Amino acid sequence: MQTMDNTLFLAPASKSGSAHDHLKKAVIEGLPRIIGGQDIGQADDDIIRIWGLTSGLESPWREAEPGDWLLFYTGNGKYKYAAQISGKSHDPKMGEFIRDEALDVTPDEVRDGKVWDFLLYLDAPIRIHLSGKLLSEWLGYDRAYQSRFIRVPKDRMSVIEDRFGTISALVEEYNNECC
Repeated sequence: MQTMDNTLFLAPASKSGSAHDHLKKAVIEGLPRIIGGQDIGQADDDIIRIWGLTSGLESPWREAEPGDWLLFYTGNGKYKYAAQISGKSHDPKMGEFIRDEALDVTPDEVRDGKVWDFLLYLDAPIRIHLSGKLLSEWLGYDRAYQSRFIRVPKDRMSVIEDRFGTISALVEEYNNECC
């Protein structure tokens, strides 16, 4: 069995909040690489998948590397999407542009001045069906999901490493393309 060589990040994107709309549009469907004549991509793909973080989440963003994994909590006690990081950039103007031109932000998000200036570029997401309660048990968390984007510390990954070997194997085990 391979040993863990990537980092795991948990991203809340509940169906009850705007984060789920952002997940659907910017990650699941993906954004066109060219928006209003501006190229938002880092690769040659026509569709860009991107997850933006605010300045309050700079620390986990700094630790993110290509090949690391994000699991998206979508509510109802489930993580339903996984995606690997393909790149990252710190670009406040691009984050603001994406917010204003590509996403349906709420008036509160605009009023609060939320700009996702710490950008994570992602590979196409993979459908998974993973219980938040089970994942939290494995990782030693009290809640079934985290309310903020977090990096899971390596010392909490032992159960996943022992059971699956890699995060990729975990994602493959819980892959659920059917529904």
